[in-house]
Parts: sequence; structure tokens; C-alpha cells
Amino acid sequence: VSTQSTWGERVEDTFAEVMVEEEQGRGRLVQRLDMQYMEMLLRSHCGWEEVLSWDTIASYLDDRLRSWKTRLCFKHHSVPAALSAISNSGRSTNAFGFYHRGSCCIGRSTTPRDQVKQVLDCVVSDFITNDNITTSTVSMLQSLALQGIPNESRAEVWRVVTGLDKMRHTQHGLYHSLLAHPSVPSSAEETISADLKRTFSDHILFASSCSNVPRRASGEEGLYNVLMAYCTYRPDIGYCQGMSFIAATVMMYFPEPEDAFLIFATLLDTYGLNRLFDPEFEGLTALSEAVRMCLPSKIASHLRELHVGVTTYAANWLLTLFTDSFECWAAVMLVWDLIIVSRNAPAILIPFRVCVALHIYFSQAILSCKTTMGMMQLLQHSIPGSQVHLKILRKAICKSLDTPFPATATFSWLLYSATPS
Repeated sequence: VSTQSTWGERVEDTFAEVMVEEEQGRGRLVQRLDMQYMEMLLRSHCGWEEVLSWDTIASYLDDRLRSWKTRLCFKHHSVPAALSAISNSGRSTNAFGFYHRGSCCIGRSTTPRDQVKQVLDCVVSDFITNDNITTSTVSMLQSLALQGIPNESRAEVWRVVTGLDKMRHTQHGLYHSLLAHPSVPSSAEETISADLKRTFSDHILFASSCSNVPRRASGEEGLYNVLMAYCTYRPDIGYCQGMSFIAATVMMYFPEPEDAFLIFATLLDTYGLNRLFDPEFEGLTALSEAVRMCLPSKIASHLRELHVGVTTYAANWLLTLFTDSFECWAAVMLVWDLIIVSRNAPAILIPFRVCVALHIYFSQAILSCKTTMGMMQLLQHSIPGSQVHLKILRKAICKSLDTPFPATATFSWLLYSATPS
């Protein structure tokens, strides 16, 4: 594409070949043109810095197209305006969809995609044969996650392991039924609305710096609905700050709100992560205490001397599953992949062990800090914003996977209540 006018004509021609089919009440994007050209076109206009898989782009377009249909007269002349809206004033994003965040990782490596497929085939076979994942397959999944799941394969891995396809049938209509009859206290609804403005404002799905796009025109509207649906679904848990980051992270890979709701609810209820959000925060307190008890003695003693409690800084790590402040997004996704593949074990063990691993990884900086204020600054801001060498962090996490959970009544209760159902 050599000139702007030619580029514009190709945009028109490309979308002239796009049609929307309604299948089971959901829009599906069908692209007839060459996929490689379409990917180049989107990267050129929307500012993707790295090549994304066609599945990722098709999923993203699918969500955007349904949004455009309700706001725009979908004709050829509307397409450039719609593309301009999602390009967010021409700013560039990285492969994860962030404008600035996520670039401070080194030592990245991923599993070959054919190997990923082989493991997923085993998962599918297990579900067909046993309606669950066998221990041997779980071990393969854990090795896959530690080696590194390619970002373009992540949605597929999460979809298969969580059993999303089955949930689409067994819980068909649940999400829309919950939205049709919401039952959320006004205080919780106000908190959700306020938190939307603070959730991943640097991500293309949730940013709103483009003046001609309503504040909740795309990802935020879906995120709001997912959280409202869950509050209606589980009034005993309701909404807690931190949930918006977890739901939004799911939406980055499943922009269809109904799919995002099913996986979000699965993580909290089936995987047992809802124990972090009980009304009295008993689970969070117990988990923070478990981290403290399992820290290396030098680190634990140093924190105690400076009167710094684990809960004061680790609460945000745990309640958002490390998504709020940690700059190295590849490291965050490593943690999430480990959580997703821990289907048959208490998933709450993963954030516990990652917290221990992070203290070990940054032990030199922690032990070098001499003041309480300096330690809080380090743990709340400096460490989350630090550059991370993924290969070294993986080794620390691998070592922490063998860390036994403290054998006390409180922690036994937490593990029992968080065991997958």
C-alpha cells in the first residue's frame, strides 16, 4: 500500500468483504480476504507493534464489530471512523495491548506451538474420557506454563483447560438472564462504576482518550456487565475491589462478555479464588500470614524489625492476582497460566507460592533497605515496577512450588474451602 488514498480504498474493499452471521445469538466475524493482508492492515492502522495471530485479531474485531453495529451505520464510509476510534488517536500498543506497560521483561521464552497443541489434545481427550484432567496431564500443563505459553496460544489454552465450550452449553443464557434481572446494592454498583476508571486505563480495550468515543463504549461496558452479573450471581460474595482487574484480564483474551463472565466465575467459584474476597477478608489474612511464615528467615526477620506486615503490601498483589501494579506483564501471565492449569488443586496455592518466590527473587533489594518508609516504597512501587528476568523468576517459582503450606488449623481451613469443586 503505497499511498494514503490507496490505503483508504483497501480499507473500504476489505470491509466490503466482511459479513456478520448470527449464530446462537452471537455475532461471528467471517473474513473472506487474505488473512495475512488483513493482519498487516490492522497493525498499520491500529498500531500493533508486534505481529498478532489471526485468531487474536478476529476475536478482537468480532467484539468491536458488534459494538459498531449498535453505534454506527455500518457502511463503507463508517469504517475508517470506527477504525480511528479503536486506534485511540494512533498510539502504538505492544503485543499485550498496552500503550506503555509490559516492556520491562527480559529472558522471555515460549513453548513451540505444536507442543502446546499436543498437550491440549491430551486435555480434550481427558475431558472426553474422564470428564476431568488426569494428574499426568496436569503435570504436562504445569511444565507448559513454566516453559512459557505463547501469547497467541493463551486464549486457546485457557478455553480448553477451563472447559469454556462445555459451559457455553450447560450455562447457556445464564449471563443474559442475570443482566436482565440484576440484584446489586447501589453501593456496590457505585464502587464498580468508580473502579472502571481505574482499571487498565493504559490498555486499548479500556482506554478512553479518544474524545469521540463514549467512556464505556467498548471494553468498559462489557467489564461493567460482567461484574454486575457476578454480583447478582453470587450475592453472598458481591463485589470487592480487585475483582475488576481479574475480570478485565480475562476480557483481554475473551472480549465477548458472556465468555468472560463464565471464565471469571469459574476462577472465583470453581478454582476457589473467591476465598480472597470473603466479607471479613479471612482468606486474604490467612494467605498473607502463610506467606510471612514461609519467607526465608533473614527476610522475615528484617521485615519484622522494620515493622512491615505482609498484608500491608501483598494485599494488592493477591486481590488483583498481580495485575494492578506489576509492570512485567509476561511475568503476570506466567502466574495466571499456572493458576489456570492448576485445575485439580487449590488455585490459591499459586499466588501464595508466587509471593514467596518474589521475596526470594528480590531478596537483595529487600535486605538492603534500612527504613520502614523505604521498605514500603520498595514493596509497593519499586519491586512491581522493576525489570524482571523471566528465566530466573521461573526458577524461583519452580522452587517455591515445593514450599509446603503451613500445617495449622486456619490454613487447613483455607485450603479445604478453596479446593476446586
